[in-house]
Amino acid sequence: MDTEKIDRTGVDAPRPDPSQGAARPTRRTGRHEDRVEWSAPIDRAEISDEARLLAELRQAVEQAPDVREDVVREVRDALDEGSYRVDPHQIARRILGKTED
Repeated sequence: MDTEKIDRTGVDAPRPDPSQGAARPTRRTGRHEDRVEWSAPIDRAEISDEARLLAELRQAVEQAPDVREDVVREVRDALDEGSYRVDPHQIARRILGKTED
């Protein structure tokens, strides 16, 4: 009998790879013997309240319409009535990056 392969935990009990993180033994009780099986380390991640809030805000932005229907309706109504007026100086200032009104 080869006694080098027998230890207190059973025959040829698997050992964890230290490079994979800390593994934890789990004990199983058999009818006639105790043996240890090594389980893989448990990965955990926690999400902060700030990250949750950012995710909710991002979802709200993604669900918001690309076109503001209320503004479009106002401009369309003004065009139909002939009351839509454009200030060419204001347009020129905004094109040049000057937002003073």
